[in-house]
Amino acid sequence: MDILLLILLAILALALIAAPIHFVVALVRSRQGRRQPPLWSGLALWLIVVGYVIVYFAGQMMSGSGTKQSEAKTNLGAIFTTQVAYFGERNTYAGGPEAFSIMSWSPMGQPRYSYFCGEQVMANVRGPAVALRPGGDWPYPVKPASSATGFTCLAVGNIDNDPALDVWVMSDSKQLVNLENDNPKRKSILPLVFTGLFALLVATAVLDIIAYRRRKKPTPA
Repeated sequence: MDILLLILLAILALALIAAPIHFVVALVRSRQGRRQPPLWSGLALWLIVVGYVIVYFAGQMMSGSGTKQSEAKTNLGAIFTTQVAYFGERNTYAGGPEAFSIMSWSPMGQPRYSYFCGEQVMANVRGPAVALRPGGDWPYPVKPASSATGFTCLAVGNIDNDPALDVWVMSDSKQLVNLENDNPKRKSILPLVFTGLFALLVATAVLDIIAYRRRKKPTPA
């Protein structure tokens, strides 16, 4: 959970707590015949905060590919560990058409990514099929490879159903690289709009309160 999300949750919690208290106090004071500062700005501020948080969460749900990418990171980390263990026993890395089979590794569950090591492919089960083969027309500058001195394994998946693929690379140096990112940060103008409205309404509320306090001051005789 990132810092921005924590801040937004804190603001939302304060708004949800403060708004009912504010309106109850205002209602009691109005029944006592006491004038109140304008309440529309307080209500609008509360609605803007809630709307901002809703927009943020909607954006997070739309860009849920980041969670899906954790599969590739986890499995490539497991492949690295398995390859190192295999090397420790045989003084070479697993490769060839049965690379995954000879090092006894397979992905857990139903993977969204296809995994490439040596000449073997563990095809994805969920999402669009990844139609790539190591011996075919490989479109990326890094290819799956394995030898006695090193290895390069890849995870390739289509995690958001567009034509682009998400490509991750793990090597014997334990360098995890996102070669092709299919999860670009979605930029939306809505958070900026809500931020601008929030700032405008804060300024309006402050001016309303200042004007109200000035009207309450007794006029000198």
